[in-house]
Amino acid sequence: MIVDNLKAAKRYTQALFELAREQNVLDKTALDMRGIRGCLEESLELRMFLRDPVLKKEERAAVIRSLFENRVEPLVLTFFLFLIEKMRLNILEEIVAAFGALYWKHENVVNVVVKTVNAIEPKQMAALVKKLKERFAKNFEPQAIVDKELIGGFKIPIYQKVESG
Repeated sequence: MIVDNLKAAKRYTQALFELAREQNVLDKTALDMRGIRGCLEESLELRMFLRDPVLKKEERAAVIRSLFENRVEPLVLTFFLFLIEKMRLNILEEIVAAFGALYWKHENVVNVVVKTVNAIEPKQMAALVKKLKERFAKNFEPQAIVDKELIGGFKIPIYQKVESG
């Protein structure tokens, strides 16, 4: 079942990506999907709603409209309503994650986790990202994590290799 959901999520993601590109709203759609990913990460209630098998399509659509209408790109709202019709809203989390990965790949951006012993300042992160860009000829989207087990410096896993300093 999980493998089927992942396959379906990939197909739906690809379809949304292509539609957004054709309609020239890819960047806005990516921004909306990123915001929705944040909502999903923060709200257990929203995640439970997405997976609730008891709710009727009309109830789901009403909730989705109340949450997202006039707040996201119309394509995104239409896509969510389409997922409800196809009874696939339960895989929205997977779709949102896959969309982000597909968008970053399209934009030549690599997500990286920067582990440091102490919180890193925005200026320091910007300088680090600049150095990474120079070294690897890619854009980087960093995620900072404090790892108290490090003795000092930082650790960045990139392409199965660990950069440290």
